[in-house]
Amino acid sequence: MKSKAEIIKNIALKIGNLPTMPTIVAKMIELADNPKTQINTLAQLISNDPSLTARILKSANSQYYGFSREISTVDTAIVVMGYKAVKEIGLSLNAFDSLKNTAAIKNFDIHEYLEHSVEVAVAARESAKINFPADSGELYVAGLLHDMGKMILIQYMPQDFCEVLDFSEKNNIPFFEAEQQLLGITHCEIGYIIAERWNLPQKIGNIIRFHHSPISAPDEFSAQAQIINTADIACRNPLASPEN
Repeated sequence: MKSKAEIIKNIALKIGNLPTMPTIVAKMIELADNPKTQINTLAQLISNDPSLTARILKSANSQYYGFSREISTVDTAIVVMGYKAVKEIGLSLNAFDSLKNTAAIKNFDIHEYLEHSVEVAVAARESAKINFPADSGELYVAGLLHDMGKMILIQYMPQDFCEVLDFSEKNNIPFFEAEQQLLGITHCEIGYIIAERWNLPQKIGNIIRFHHSPISAPDEFSAQAQIINTADIACRNPLASPEN
């Protein structure tokens, strides 16, 4: 008989409706990563998707960029924001839209989850600017997606998620420790599996995998995993357990 860990891994790897990277987002990331890509080429691709277009324009017109006039075209938004920021928005849009259909879980608030994810992403990016400026964009994405393994559990194994949640609260232990004891696998590992399925950069996948155990991460990822761990603690809210 297969272990619970093997069952969960099979769900993450084989289930037919597991979130996959939409073609337009995958193509957008490919273009944004290529320094030879022309702005109008990327803008034309984005303009084919209303949701993506709306998200890009909304971000470009936010106070963060402080542009003096309203930005109404995608190509101007790309100029203002840069390719890396556009790629990050595409990743976040895909992640949250594909994982948003969660079951009703007691003591779990999807809005708090999303708010926490964004807070961790922003905190990680700002921290990275000091010591790892070249990695700040990837750390933003890793922060945004660090807990996406929980969403897989909620969607595909809601009863198990509730049992872990109750066990964590009753025993006053971190959620990921309760997962390990009851399921034999954690949301960190499940998130890593999803990151691989989406063909995200290896760095992002490993940061997600080790964000609760940065000391165990390979040397090339340990410092970045520590940044997410610190940001997660700093931005913690009571959405699931004493220590998420």
